[in-house]
Amino acid sequence: MTEEVKAQLKSEAPNPFHERMLSHAKSLVKMSRSRMTEYYSQWDLHDRVYRGEVVPDNDDRRQAMKGKPGKMIVPNTYAQCMTWASFLFLMFNQNPKFYELVPNGDEDSGTKQADSELLLQRDLKKSEWNRRLFQNLLDTARFGTGVLDVGWTQQKVSALVSEASPPLVMPNGATIEMPEAAPIWKEFLKFEGNEIKNVSPYRFFPDTRHPLVDFQKGEFCASEEDYSMAQLLAMEHAGEVAGVQLIQKMSRVSSKDGVERRSQHSVQGATDKFDAQNESSVAVVTKMQIWIVPSKFMLDGDKPLGPETFPILYHLWYANDNRVIRCEPTQAWHNEFSWCVTQFTPDMQHTLTMGLAELVYYIQDVISWLINSHITSVRRVIGNRMLVNPAVVDTKTLDGEGDIYLRKGMNVPFDRALQQLNVQDVTSGHFNDSEMLSRVLETVTGVNGNAMGQYNSGRRSAQEARVVTAGAAGRMKMHGHLLWESGYGRMGRLMLSNLRQNLSFESFARVIGSKADEVRFAEFHGTPEEVICGDDYFVFDSTLASEKGFMAQSLQELLGIILSNPMAGQQFDISAKALLEEIQRLRGGGNISRFSLAARVASGKEQPPMPIQPEGMPPTV
Repeated sequence: MTEEVKAQLKSEAPNPFHERMLSHAKSLVKMSRSRMTEYYSQWDLHDRVYRGEVVPDNDDRRQAMKGKPGKMIVPNTYAQCMTWASFLFLMFNQNPKFYELVPNGDEDSGTKQADSELLLQRDLKKSEWNRRLFQNLLDTARFGTGVLDVGWTQQKVSALVSEASPPLVMPNGATIEMPEAAPIWKEFLKFEGNEIKNVSPYRFFPDTRHPLVDFQKGEFCASEEDYSMAQLLAMEHAGEVAGVQLIQKMSRVSSKDGVERRSQHSVQGATDKFDAQNESSVAVVTKMQIWIVPSKFMLDGDKPLGPETFPILYHLWYANDNRVIRCEPTQAWHNEFSWCVTQFTPDMQHTLTMGLAELVYYIQDVISWLINSHITSVRRVIGNRMLVNPAVVDTKTLDGEGDIYLRKGMNVPFDRALQQLNVQDVTSGHFNDSEMLSRVLETVTGVNGNAMGQYNSGRRSAQEARVVTAGAAGRMKMHGHLLWESGYGRMGRLMLSNLRQNLSFESFARVIGSKADEVRFAEFHGTPEEVICGDDYFVFDSTLASEKGFMAQSLQELLGIILSNPMAGQQFDISAKALLEEIQRLRGGGNISRFSLAARVASGKEQPPMPIQPEGMPPTV
């Protein structure tokens, strides 16, 4: 931020620039929040069904007091969501590197391609990508929407270090050891690169005047995140934000919007319900990226925010709905919102679309009702209910497990005093109905028994098994391609653009190692024109492990033919070694060059093999 902007944000007295920026940002976020909150109750319901959480009624509480089970939710939704998420999780992680860059020209291949993939993989590991990926897939399945935030970060650490002074050399050549200097605080650059965060759909606010599939066309995009005051003060010390000390408590202003708010760690709680300790130690920061015309916003008097008369993408952060703490251009070469959105069913006809949990909800609800009604019916049948004549039977003896006595002087047949009540269970077929509905549910979603690793009864050939597996995976692979195009592929482009724009040579050398030099770094960094206009893209390999095994088996048969007839390899111009390497790669064996006999002999790890003598020939001396 410029010093003029910081001065406006640090001003305790109200100023027109701060008030106009805050009012403009809040009005846009309020518009989005009002639309997004319409989905919260529906998302809450699907989340409870996914977790199997039942709101107990009076009957459930009575049964719990008796030590008997109450109503339950059959975990079909949980099974569907977890199977879908695990299938895509394994498909995205089947290759050694998540991102494999495919250059569009020869000038982009070689070290630039390898360095880009290595740096991207480093940033993913630093952000604990597997955990982020699973959370994103789970949100997409439950709520229909998953959100990731990609930002550039520099993590610096200050530590007390002792730097020994070099010995003092006297004119006669003698050396005098200098005393150890007192420890001093020294700052180290711990990490520099992309930081990936999951954003709860409850705290994501795009421009709802556009469908979510086209959110990049909006005027703004925002999300909320809880920051401790210590974090904000550290950011202010680094020059990233300003005016932190002027942030008021959330409880004073949280009810002004008149719309529902959600906390960071609980989809059921509201952010304005802070306890007394957290009111002053935590701030809700609305992180907004917005297109504004700088010349239309005046800093002081008639001095504009900037000379530009066209829209510029700005970072605009405000805390607790009452204080703007950041206002500066993003300056990112990709010139896009930093959020990446994945959708279960992207559809431009709807603002937000349904997820897997919503798709199966009504069938899931009927299945749970059938099972619960059967349990209730069985409970009544095994309740040992009887018809009792109180004039004949001493009813006090009915409680417990002892004998039942008749009243004195009563000598009547047993069936006139006490008789078992015949009750018929009319819900005996509910399990069959539930099984039928479960098959319908799997047909609707495509997440069926074959995708879960459960084959139907009956014998199958290997070819039939491959066809069934491929058919079961087809629907979910389609979702994988859509998630890649809308979310993960876009995230890779943003990450690579950030790296080529902002990465320092120091961080580049840490990753690349001893081969890093200024020429190689300049080739990776490139010019703004090369980064902005580049057409390189990331390949998405959706080939399943079973399909790779089938391909490896076919190549193995070809390898056997070539080894048995070396002339065939020469005629078809096929290398047996290249075939073997591809077979091992498809089966996950890695590069077989590590087994090179020549390399092991040259390094002294193995003795050269004895030459093979043809039959009938004397041994070679």
